[in-house]
Amino acid sequence: MKNSFQLFLLERDDRKDLSKDREVLIRQAALSYGVSENELQSEKICRSKTGKPFFEKLDIHFSISHSESLWACLMGPFNCGLDVQYVKPCNFAKIAGRFFSEREKEYVKGSGLDGFFDIWVRREAFGKYTGEGFFGHMPEFVTEENSLAMYLAVPCGEIRSENPIQFETPVRFGTLVRFETPFVGDKIKCAVCIPAEAGGECTDGTDAVGKARNSSEPSVKIVSDWKKGEKI
Repeated sequence: MKNSFQLFLLERDDRKDLSKDREVLIRQAALSYGVSENELQSEKICRSKTGKPFFEKLDIHFSISHSESLWACLMGPFNCGLDVQYVKPCNFAKIAGRFFSEREKEYVKGSGLDGFFDIWVRREAFGKYTGEGFFGHMPEFVTEENSLAMYLAVPCGEIRSENPIQFETPVRFGTLVRFETPFVGDKIKCAVCIPAEAGGECTDGTDAVGKARNSSEPSVKIVSDWKKGEKI
């Protein structure tokens, strides 16, 4: 079993609806991550009341996302959130006006479509991390200096899952997370939300960010050839 995060990517040229094979792909990613076939045979994939998927017994965390022909699964030793999106023309100013904060809307005005998707994937990944989804409690994803935030504190009260293994340490107010944006392809935005450090909490902001930046926790490793030649 690995002690770091791995991002598994699968792209199908035939545009098959990968969402229908979600559980099969999660289990295949788990095998590639190092889980034995015997462990997986008796393992159940559950969902929280808000729809966050998790293994019933395995002490492994994962998050999934797909956009058009791309499917992605992030796996690791701690709670996590992931989103991938193909960058496509849309009425981004109108959408930002509906969902984004004033500071985020100003950022989008200056950064256009690209900046809009930068914020969108972070919101999605953060919502999957907390389990509250896109419409849950959200922090500011843009700093006062008008740049994308790399570290954020969970802005709401205690959040729990039905599964005690997944959240032995609850996601609670002040928990510090960090964002990584792995390159997974042209015209694709990807955001990963993971703990800044295991058990880390933002008590006074500066100290917690400093500890996180000095953390030895590995970055996300991309695995893009895990299903080559295999038929789903």
